[in-house]
Amino acid sequence: MLPVAAINRWGIAKLVPVDGDISYEELAKATGVSESMLRRILRHAMTSRLFCEKNGKVAHTPTSKLLVENEYLAAFVDLHTEVAFKSLAHTMDALKKWPDSINPRETGYSIALGKPGEIAVYEDVAKDPVRTVNFGRAMQFFSSGEGYEVTSLVEGYPWGKLGKGTVVDVSNPVCVCLADIEKRTIGWRGKRLRKRSNLKSVPRSQTHSTRYPDGRRYQSRLPRNEYRMDAA
Repeated sequence: MLPVAAINRWGIAKLVPVDGDISYEELAKATGVSESMLRRILRHAMTSRLFCEKNGKVAHTPTSKLLVENEYLAAFVDLHTEVAFKSLAHTMDALKKWPDSINPRETGYSIALGKPGEIAVYEDVAKDPVRTVNFGRAMQFFSSGEGYEVTSLVEGYPWGKLGKGTVVDVSNPVCVCLADIEKRTIGWRGKRLRKRSNLKSVPRSQTHSTRYPDGRRYQSRLPRNEYRMDAA
């Protein structure tokens, strides 16, 4: 995981020519990392087929090239190395510091940032529009993998018996789950609302928000999608 985190943090995949190569010296100058450290980390990554050496220079493999060509995979890697990896490393510390806490700020992530109990992961992601978009892409990539597809959700619940009502998809910006449900459920019609202002039309009980100990109410800026399902 460490080599992957380094590759992501330093943006190495985009610095290596897709159909060429680059010297360690050039990479070191571009990343600001010492050449010796860069060489050690990349050679570690190469044992997992991430990059390769050609005549002493760094070049892409089909695997590392995906980090350049597939923005959803790149977003997934970024989410894991910059969010999940950080959180995991300090989760036990958080459990010791805040036993049984359900406060979203009292987690390994806030400890990792050096702001224990002061910020939640979604608050932090929402500050940056680029990270917000990448979060959505990472979720799309995640749900497209084998074993994580929406089939079980779509087929495992009798959606047609719900009748008239509102179903809200809070998973990602393209309504993957509800779009598939709509296709397979006779008589359902969907209306997609993408703007944050449209959250006002969703019942309060169905919006995702959190009230923190200091009294502030936080509502995620991540995209919300609403389908109004009218059964025939």
